[in-house]
Amino acid sequence: LLVDRSTLADAPADPDASVEARWYEKAAVGAFHVLIASLGLGAAVVTFLKVSIHPGLLLGAYFSLAAFAFAVIYQFAKRTDS
Repeated sequence: LLVDRSTLADAPADPDASVEARWYEKAAVGAFHVLIASLGLGAAVVTFLKVSIHPGLLLGAYFSLAAFAFAVIYQFAKRTDS
């Protein structure tokens, strides 16, 4: 289902310039940095400690970390801009 933006009463003209878009961008960049750091540290731990972990469990943990980091950073950006 597609809706034409011009038919909505309070739709912003440029949604990419909205405050929510800025919060989303800050959260996405922050979550990416958290993932890069944790992937590097995780690779070092698995390599040097010779830890054996199921790939599905590892990917699930990284997904959970990314989702949590995104949510926390989004809320922080929302509170600091408000």
